[in-house]
Amino acid sequence: MKPFALILPACLAVFAFGGTEPPGERIREAAEEALRERFPDAAPYLEVRVVRTDEGADTLEAPGVHFPSLRALPSGHTQIGLTTKEGVSAGWAMLYVARFDTVAVARQSVRAGDTVAGEVIGPARIETTRFPGEPLRWRDLPDGPLVADRNLAAGQALRIGDVRPPDLVHTGEAVMMRYTRNGLDVRIPGAARERGGKGTLIRIFSSTTRATYRARITGPGEAEWVATL
Repeated sequence: MKPFALILPACLAVFAFGGTEPPGERIREAAEEALRERFPDAAPYLEVRVVRTDEGADTLEAPGVHFPSLRALPSGHTQIGLTTKEGVSAGWAMLYVARFDTVAVARQSVRAGDTVAGEVIGPARIETTRFPGEPLRWRDLPDGPLVADRNLAAGQALRIGDVRPPDLVHTGEAVMMRYTRNGLDVRIPGAARERGGKGTLIRIFSSTTRATYRARITGPGEAEWVATL
């Protein structure tokens, strides 16, 4: 009977330990709730991790969390203040606020200048907290065929500028610009100073008016006025 008497308390201790919540769990939940209230649209793309806490902070029953500033969405390591449910200061915690998003990813290797269409690019949810540059979010991917502006490796998450719509206007080509302003609706001939695809803003110089314009490409050799430079 003695061996059983020794084993039983040990088993109870294991069950008791297994039933406890992870360290910092209440702090994490409180921090996520605070971010959800302040940034409801971004909440589905966030994950909060507790890196370390002040001594005794894990024992708080209903911790209050106080971010140094919530004017902008926190990213990466962020230290917060803690309070008891009565509002008394109770130390601090270091968090890591991870951001996630669904971005465009190359499914196969692509060479610069190649047309990218069909199944060559697909969506993938990845952490973007320390993403180099601005990720090309799947929801922002232009419709139709695209052209790679640089070599892309299979599995590589794309940045804005890695791909673009095919050029409809090339530098030096003739462009007919539609000028609509103050009741006027006229066509002004000009020459493109830059290349671009549909929707791209380029500069156009018109020898007719001796002026340079910023215009948005609407089709092959066509653009609409945006500003006079």
